[in-house]
Amino acid sequence: MGITSIRTLRNDSAGDVILQNRENGRTFVIPPGGHASMNEWIPWCTRAGDFERRHILITVRQPERYYWIWQHWDRDGDYVRFTHEGRYRSANTPPEYAPARRVEDHLPRIPGRR
Repeated sequence: MGITSIRTLRNDSAGDVILQNRENGRTFVIPPGGHASMNEWIPWCTRAGDFERRHILITVRQPERYYWIWQHWDRDGDYVRFTHEGRYRSANTPPEYAPARRVEDHLPRIPGRR
């Protein structure tokens, strides 16, 4: 089980983008046209009962969108997973996911990103 981190978050949307790490309590607010450098580890979550405190929530204000992000090793592999539904999903019901080693190529694009 490796560690995957978010290093930069760039906001090309019309409103604020907010990253909240529910595991460590840190919050970043990125204004339109801005970016934030960070080393924010993506929490591991292996069961639904831990999801409330083991994920990152990214909120895009305009247009309103939410991304819940966590990392999980299951029979399908070690992936950073995300959902728009706000609830844990294991490999039993395939989530939207990204291979942990190349997460920056697969995470959701913030609206307006070039």
